[in-house]
Amino acid sequence: MDSLFSTLQMRVLGALTLLMTIIALGSLATFNFERANHVDTNPPTISVTGEAEVEAIPDIGQFSFSVMAEAEDADAAQAQSGEAINEILAYLTEQGVEEGDVETTNYNLYPNYRWVEPVCPAGSSFCPGGERMQDGFTVSQSVMVKVRDTGAAGDLIAGVGSRGATNISGLTFTIDNREAIEQEARADAIQNAQEQADLLAEQL
Repeated sequence: MDSLFSTLQMRVLGALTLLMTIIALGSLATFNFERANHVDTNPPTISVTGEAEVEAIPDIGQFSFSVMAEAEDADAAQAQSGEAINEILAYLTEQGVEEGDVETTNYNLYPNYRWVEPVCPAGSSFCPGGERMQDGFTVSQSVMVKVRDTGAAGDLIAGVGSRGATNISGLTFTIDNREAIEQEARADAIQNAQEQADLLAEQL
């Protein structure tokens, strides 16, 4: 009886082992199938960064100035400012500065105020505080000038100063056609990146 039970037990264990093996093989097949469905079909790629530098000599100068005018009313302040600006612009035109090389960068019209202290009666225990009162208007206008003849920049700055300009900035030098320089640098950078990519492709 014990021998028969042992034989049945072994057969059951053998059947369980076989079942577990079949389940494991089925899971492995499913796993391999899922992996096959997730294979990346895109070709391998590499990334490169191109760099380039372009040297350029500054070919123009720039300076800025302001004109301020004060008057009791806004119209009078604007008229005074316009008269001073027109005189300076006429001078720049006489000196060969083109109209397109003169640009107004800022224009402000704002009221002025002053603080008025009250006159308190002698011996009075109460005295009201002071008050702010409007006291005319100020016009401020800023202009940027592009100087193509850099040798004449000093004379131009002195000329606008003698005609009422204030807050005159120092002369700075820059490149007139920056876009052309940037395009040249961009083209060189693209060529540099292409050369790197070709070299890596050969090595790989």
